[in-house]
Amino acid sequence: MEYMCKLPERLIIRKSMHSSNKSKFSYNIMFLAAISLVLATIDVSIPKPVPFLRIGLANLPILLALFLLPAREYFFLVFIKSLGMSIISGMLLSYVALFSFVGSFASAGIMWLFSKIFAEKISFLGLAIAGALASNSIQLLIARYLVFGTSVRFMVPLFIVAGLGSGIVLGLFSLQFAKKSQWLKNFAFQNRKNDCLPKEKFPDPKSVTVPEKPSRALSPVQLFSLLVMATVILANTLLVAIIGFLLAFAVNIYQAKKNQKKLPSLIMPILVIGGITLVHLLIPRGKVLIAPAGLPITETALFAGMKSGFFLEALIFLSKNTLDSNLTLPGKLGQGFAQLFNLYKLFFSIKPTIKQHSLIASIDEYLLTIEMRYAPNSLTHLTDNIIMNRQRGF
Repeated sequence: MEYMCKLPERLIIRKSMHSSNKSKFSYNIMFLAAISLVLATIDVSIPKPVPFLRIGLANLPILLALFLLPAREYFFLVFIKSLGMSIISGMLLSYVALFSFVGSFASAGIMWLFSKIFAEKISFLGLAIAGALASNSIQLLIARYLVFGTSVRFMVPLFIVAGLGSGIVLGLFSLQFAKKSQWLKNFAFQNRKNDCLPKEKFPDPKSVTVPEKPSRALSPVQLFSLLVMATVILANTLLVAIIGFLLAFAVNIYQAKKNQKKLPSLIMPILVIGGITLVHLLIPRGKVLIAPAGLPITETALFAGMKSGFFLEALIFLSKNTLDSNLTLPGKLGQGFAQLFNLYKLFFSIKPTIKQHSLIASIDEYLLTIEMRYAPNSLTHLTDNIIMNRQRGF
């Protein structure tokens, strides 16, 4: 029996992949979201001058989903990707989460709009560049009021270059992946009646094991972190921001030792604070303190930059201290995220074997391995077909 199907050149499927399943937490959406979270985790781990500047790796599944999901499920995918990453990173209670949510929806919205307006006239490359520039533009606007002030104009070239670079790389890779990936062909059509794979049930979100609901009572560390967070936000002064940052970092070290995890480093936070302060100093304000090499360091600009930097890093550490890594959400939302986080952990439990001369084939095998572990009854029959088509050169 032949299960493979021919993928349309533009991969356009303007209906739900699970049209018979009304649940928001369909397996397909959760699998795409899990891939986004894995790529976002890799993105976050790459050192950057500011925490909210991203390379955009997590947008690959979002870009492909433009032609796999209808609008409602597409934007729901964007939502759970953003919320899931904020929970996993522990930044949900810091305004880094705001940058993530707004940037993700701006990028997704522009890509979806352009895919509708220009239809066949725009490629993955154009969509990826438009999405990256939209995300960086809206993040610059928010950064104007929350981080850099009027000095944000000096960050514009960096964000534009980053947006163009990430958009080009992501777009070119998406073109090749959509063209060559046998896994994507099967994934896109696995529920199309009589065309592709036989209809078999994937894991039901209700069958996913949800961690036992923790006590509603907050721990002393969480209460302390929330109190410090409220103080830092309400006081909004440099001194309180510095104290809040030091307290938050000390608590983070305590938590790491208690849970036998890797101790946090001060290097990146200090570099971020220094970078934000430097940007503020580019526009002299207030009394000139010193002028090394003729470059004035002014009092108002220095203190404003330091306050913004320490405020940002304090909220990041306080958010990490407050959020439980095993956070569970209520109802169907909790069931869906339990499934998402199970998939996310599964990705990191299996080491991929990447071959440079056959990158997409290696990715295919890795994704198929994940799916077979998570839904073996539905996907065992795909292995021989994918291998056979690889050997044929398809």
